[in-house]
Amino acid sequence: MPTYCNRNAATSTLNTKGNNKTMNNMIKTPITTQKIQENLIKLTTTDFINNIEVFNSINSTSQYLIEKKKQQLQQMQVAIAERQTHGNGTHGKRWSSPPNTGIWLSFTWSLPINTQWSLASIAIGYATLQTLQQFCDSDQLKLKWPNDIVYNKQKLAGILIDSHTDDKYAHLVIGIGINIYPYKHNIDSQHAALAELSDQNLCRNKIIAQILFNCYNAIIQLQLDQTATIISNWQAHDALQDCCVTLKTGQKITSGKYLGINNNGEMRILINNILTEIRQASIISY
Repeated sequence: MPTYCNRNAATSTLNTKGNNKTMNNMIKTPITTQKIQENLIKLTTTDFINNIEVFNSINSTSQYLIEKKKQQLQQMQVAIAERQTHGNGTHGKRWSSPPNTGIWLSFTWSLPINTQWSLASIAIGYATLQTLQQFCDSDQLKLKWPNDIVYNKQKLAGILIDSHTDDKYAHLVIGIGINIYPYKHNIDSQHAALAELSDQNLCRNKIIAQILFNCYNAIIQLQLDQTATIISNWQAHDALQDCCVTLKTGQKITSGKYLGINNNGEMRILINNILTEIRQASIISY
């Protein structure tokens, strides 16, 4: 049976004065393993989670799971925090994750090495967007390559995947960060929060359960080699479609016309009339 433990989950209330959305969606309740489990039972009878741990504060949920090194090949090990002190973003950037303002979670999964596991970021990105669409009033959520969910070019959520492989499996630690309530970022100001887009009574426990369920379904798609569906879902919500983009690869800055992604999840960009496929880059502007 799955085991669940709660590590001093905190309770907090946000001052909603001046917010143009209803106060109900700004009322915070603590994240608890019990409530996540109760919401998961409403979604599925499939036992795909081995363990859920909720921390009041931790350096990084992903780092915790990496250091734990306990591999459950076909079940999730899940770590969630009310606060991360050293949350990580892409390209070594810090992910701001102050107390009780969002969902900061990571989970593990192992995919057979012969699957398209390199598409995990694309598949999980769409699964996260799909979840957020269920809890907000906007159809303007988009996927920004390689791993962001944006609203009007403002970052709402991000995905970061750490991986290592052996002869049989790609072992993944998948981190997801979502801004639920507005707060002052110490990185930059181009951020959105789900509560600003929703009139619903947002319950983080319910959102987390839905994310885990949708991510599990995305992983099953990867295992079944449903590449065409994964790519099609992404392209339908591509924030960069028909854009000219400026990106940084290493120390080099280039610009070109974005042409979507290939079947490996790589960016296709036309630079000086030459088609280039890029696996890793930082988007500066679009």
